[in-house]
Parts: sequence; C-alpha cells; structure tokens
Amino acid sequence: EFPLFMTSPGLSRASSEAAANARAAHIFSELPRAWVSDATCGIGADAMALSRAGAKVLASDKDPFLAACASANLTAYGHVANVMVADCLRHPARADVLVLDPDRRPGGERTLNPERWSPSFTEALELASRHEGACLKLAPAMETDGVRPLGDLSHHWEWVSVNRSLVELCLWTGALASGEPRQATLIRAGEVVARFSGTPIPTDPLPTEELEEPPFLHDPDPCLVRSRLLGTLAGELGLRGLHPKLALLVGDAPATSPFLDSFRVRGSAPLDRKRVRELLRAHDIGSIEVRKRGHPDPAEVLAQRFKGPGERHGTL
Repeated sequence: EFPLFMTSPGLSRASSEAAANARAAHIFSELPRAWVSDATCGIGADAMALSRAGAKVLASDKDPFLAACASANLTAYGHVANVMVADCLRHPARADVLVLDPDRRPGGERTLNPERWSPSFTEALELASRHEGACLKLAPAMETDGVRPLGDLSHHWEWVSVNRSLVELCLWTGALASGEPRQATLIRAGEVVARFSGTPIPTDPLPTEELEEPPFLHDPDPCLVRSRLLGTLAGELGLRGLHPKLALLVGDAPATSPFLDSFRVRGSAPLDRKRVRELLRAHDIGSIEVRKRGHPDPAEVLAQRFKGPGERHGTL
C-alpha cells in the first residue's frame, strides 16, 4: 500500500476510514448518479471513500497544500482526482450533494461553539440548503436540542460509534435524510453492524427496592447514549434503567441488541476497597475489567487497585 500524503492538522481532521465508508455507501445508495462535492476535503479521506463506493466526486479545499495532498492520495490509490483549490463559501462548481466538515479549530484552538467554526454552522446550513442532499460532519459533543435547521429543510442527526468510541455526529439533509429525527450507527471491525432510529423517550428506572442485585446489567454503546435513544431501545426490549442519572440498563436476561453489552450480576457492594475485595474473593475473581460512571479515577487505575489472586476474570 502507498503511504498517505498529509499534514498534522489534516490528519487530525480526517474521518475514520470505517465511518467515511459508511457515509459514502449511504450517499451512493440514495443518489447513485449524483455529483458529490467534498468541499472541505482535507487530505482526501472522504473523497477516497466516496470514490471507492462508486460516486462521482469533486474534492476541494481552500488550503492549497491540503488540496495537493488529497490529489496525491486519490491518484496513489487509483481514484480519479478531480481536485481544486476553492473556498466552500464561494465555490465555483455546482454539485448535487455536499459533504462538509467545518474546521473546529479556527486559529489552532478547538471550540465547541459552532458559530466559531469555519465555515460557521449557520453558513454550513445555508450551503446544505442549496443541494439536493448534504452531510455536515459535526463535533460529537455538540448539543442538538433546540437546533432547527433552516425552515422546512428535511434532516436527521446521526451519531456514529467505531469500536465503542464515539467518532462523529452527522447532520443529513434533503434527499439524504431519513424519516426519523435521530439515528445511532454502530461500526465494528470496519463494518456497519446496526442502526437504531427513533425519538428520545425517558428511561424507566428500576424501583429502589430492586436495586441490590438485578439479574443482568447492560452497558450501552456511547452512540446510543449520546443520541438519547437509550430509553427508546429500553422500551422496545422491556428493560429498565439502573438509575435516572446513569446510562445503564437492567433486565432478567441477556440483551439481544448489539448496542448493549450484557453482564450477569454475581454480586454487588459499596465502592469500598475492603468490601469490593471480599466480593471478588468470594467469586474467585482475579483480573478485572472496570466499567465506570462518574468515578474520578481512570478505569485502568481501578482495575489495578482491585485486582486479586483469583483464577477467574470479571467485570466490575
């Protein structure tokens, strides 16, 4: 394989290959004859994914060196290199679909204020409205409540997780939008494993008297939590929340959804070092994986702190 041509800022903005492939596949499946403008192409990760999917791509960036990197990468990997230097706000070419990744580090400093991005969120929405369909790549931590994309512009939000790491928030508009307002997308080993769409509903919490030892504990993928679809999925599966402020579910059997990792509960104790050690010793647990909510110490530190002499591996 050829190496990628890149700059450090360009690499930091580049999409996960698996996420880029999933996005490209959706665009090509919905609008296979469309010309796609990757108008903030950076080093060309999305342009290459779109080309692999079969789309006709025009890549551009206002940074001449990044545009040169994108052209070199596309050529090296055998793709057609339609690349130009252009500002997305004053783009000279027309396209059917827009893919836009605003720079969230204007001046080199990361910001979660979307109006400080380049282009700003308002400018990006206006650009999207000019195309048959668009995908705006946004910060996964961006708050979407109360955000109303331009007038009646059809849209949906998508949170994407790759191997249990939340990597992207995408706003799909126009012909690329689905009928549901929110979607969680799960990618494992480079492939889309599942998608879940719907409208957020609250999680039904377990009664206090049943908190001690629920039969099974279910840990959700971060894309499900961030999309606020945890309660929606729990309702469909008949699961309850462990606590109103904790993104953990409980039930009487292993979960059937790939969005949930299920664990059989063998015992519980307050987070006191002596009592936890006694609990683990009683079940012959030695090495442990820690999954935590709200504790200030890293999971790896807690795993070493509570590791014991037992023969079995457990999850705390």
